[in-house]
Parts: sequence; structure tokens; C-alpha cells
Amino acid sequence: MKTSLSRYVASQTVGFASQFNPLGGTVTGAGFSGTGADTRTWTDPNGDRIVQMSELGPSGNPLFGSTTLVTNPAEDVKEGWFKRAYNWEYSASIQHEFRPRMSGTFGYFRRWFGNYTHTDALLVGPSDYDPFCVNAPSTDQRLPNAGSQICGLYDVKPAARPNLSINRLVDFADTSKRSNVFNGIDYTLSARVRDKLLVAGGASTGRVHSVNCETFDSPDVRFCDNTTPWLTQLKLLASYTLPFDIQLSGTYQFTRGVQNGGAGTSILATWTAPAAAVTQALGRPLSGGRPTGEIISLIQPGTEYGQFNLNQLDLRASKRIKFDRYRFRVDFDAYNIFNSNWPFAVTNTFSTLASSQYLRPTNVLQSRFFKIGAQFDF
Repeated sequence: MKTSLSRYVASQTVGFASQFNPLGGTVTGAGFSGTGADTRTWTDPNGDRIVQMSELGPSGNPLFGSTTLVTNPAEDVKEGWFKRAYNWEYSASIQHEFRPRMSGTFGYFRRWFGNYTHTDALLVGPSDYDPFCVNAPSTDQRLPNAGSQICGLYDVKPAARPNLSINRLVDFADTSKRSNVFNGIDYTLSARVRDKLLVAGGASTGRVHSVNCETFDSPDVRFCDNTTPWLTQLKLLASYTLPFDIQLSGTYQFTRGVQNGGAGTSILATWTAPAAAVTQALGRPLSGGRPTGEIISLIQPGTEYGQFNLNQLDLRASKRIKFDRYRFRVDFDAYNIFNSNWPFAVTNTFSTLASSQYLRPTNVLQSRFFKIGAQFDF
């Protein structure tokens, strides 16, 4: 039996200090972006073509050169111990021998994160947002909610939108509104028979509970509290030694559905609702004069995985030769014997246009291939 508890913190150099450097808020133009210039009129009465202060008109921006930070950190965030983002990891496992040369292992793993921060526009509150509903596209049956009404969407009122970019505070997020917890279970079984046959296999399953309900100015927080189902991966391996020291071995692995290359664990559908539809639902145009519409999630994360699963079989044949203190080995490997074209990452941007690339694979398992190798030890 063994167990462990570990804590890790996010690396930090000058990024945090640079984010709130007062010079970063120096007004050099019409806004606070740090770019642009002061605009003045200039006359050259003496004709020397040299700009002199007495020849310049008034500043086009009275705040030019002043320092104004629109985003500031809370005192509890910028000073003191244990302020950096962190994650805890806990693991416990037990291994047991059922009989000679046969054993099993069971393990439990938990990982959770903390010290999340969020940005709060102090001059904007819930009453400054208007709720609205739109109808999901009904022409694509790949959507589980095709044609249904989607509510729980919000747009900031035009009068309050300018307040989103001033007087903002970075503070620690409420743990009930932002968290991330992973729970996983591994179990394996291995057996060796007469020094020639080795068989082992196991499964790993886990799920993630993520909460991100304090996203700054997000119009869509319907799925901010989400728990994925238990996702199981299966792996098997076997190795057998033939006469003349020839070894045959193989591995098989199974993974459920689309994985999106680490960007997500399921199929999603990000759709830009037309501005006209949102305008009709709100009774006014989108604030900020956005002509493209509002980005909306049509599928809850962790509910759709597609019909394609990974079923991969790899084989190897090896011949070992020993003479004196030298060893030589030749390997022949064959990968993806079933020639699976498993699409483990797809396009999640949904569109009703004929040119839509929705669900088009962006990464596919490498096709069947072979490899010959050799190793010489001396």
C-alpha cells in the first residue's frame, strides 16, 4: 500500500507585476491601450520648419501623459503568502499478489486547483444585463437541440458597456463559482506463465467537475458548472517467447470518442447567432455595435462524444542474438493493424453555411505503418 499528497504552485516571474505596472496605464492617445499619440495643430510663423512648443495648439486629449490603471489587483491578491495559483494532488494505491506471478493493482487519484482569480467591473452589476433567447439552427440534425429555444443568454446594456473597461478589480474567485476537480481510478492485472508468456491489462477511468461561473462579461454561462461522465480507457498487452529466442508481443488500446487533442473531452458546437436574430430577441441591437452576432454554445460539454472510438492494435516481432558479452536485437514493428482512421480532434465551430467545416477532423490517427529497427549492446 502507498499514498502521497503533493502541492504545486504556478511559476511566477514578472508577469503579475507587469500586469499592474502604473506605466502600462499611461494615457498616450484617446484610450488606455498604450498606443497612439497626442494630436495638436502646428503653425510655423517663423518658417524655420522646426516644431517649438509655443507654436503648438492645445492638446487633443487633456489626459495625455497622465497615468490611469483601469484594472487593479485586490490587496489580498498582490501581497502575502500562498497567493499563487496552485493544485493539490492525492493518490492512494494497493497492490496484491493473488497467486505466484499474478498480481493486481488498484489506485485512486484526485487533483484539485485553487487561488483562481477573476476580473470584476465594479461599476457593472446583474441589473445592467438584458436576458434574451434565440432558436438553435433546425437544419442540422447533428445538434441534439436542433430547433429548440436557447435561453439564459445575456447582453450588457448599451449605457453600461463603457463601464466594463474602467474601474476593474482582480480578486480571488469564490470557490463555489470557480473550481476544477479531477477524480480518477486505475486498475491493472498482470500474470506471467512459465517465463514465456506475459499478459497484462487494465483500465483507467476518471471525470472532471469544473466550475467557471465568474467569467468576465460572458454572455453565456449556462454550462459554467459542468461534470463530465466517467471516461474509461482500456489497455491490454501480451508477450510470448518462442524457440530460438524469438519474441512476439502486442498491445491493444481503446479510447471513447473524440478527445479534441487536449482542448476538450467531447464534441462541442460554438455558433455565432446572427445579429438580426439577437436584435429581435433583445428588442434592440447588440451593445457596442457588434454586427457579427453573439457566440453561443449549442452543446453542453461532456455530453456528445461521436460514434468513432479508438481501437488500436500494435504488434512486434523481435529476434535476440547473444555471443560472449555482446547482444544484438532486430525488431519488426507494425502499428495500427486495423488501419483505424480515428478522428480524435474535430472542428467545433458550427455554421449553417454550405462551406461549414463543422465536425471535420483536424487530427486523425496515423494510418497503418511498419518499422524495422536494430539494437547492439556491447
